[in-house]
Amino acid sequence: MAVHVAEDRLLRSKDAAEYLNRSPGTLANWRCQGTGPRFTGSGAGIRYRLSELDAWIKANTRTATR
Repeated sequence: MAVHVAEDRLLRSKDAAEYLNRSPGTLANWRCQGTGPRFTGSGAGIRYRLSELDAWIKANTRTATR
């Protein structure tokens, strides 16, 4: 039996957008551009793993604007 850890919880686009403090439309644009967090599914079934959102935040954390 698989045990789900909190980091692997799947979030809907709306919830993922809220977690990232962005709009669902921004996430949709990022999906089309291939610049946002990794996701699974297609169409209305898009889901984001919490661990992927955290990894994306970490990868996009900067110490300077240049």
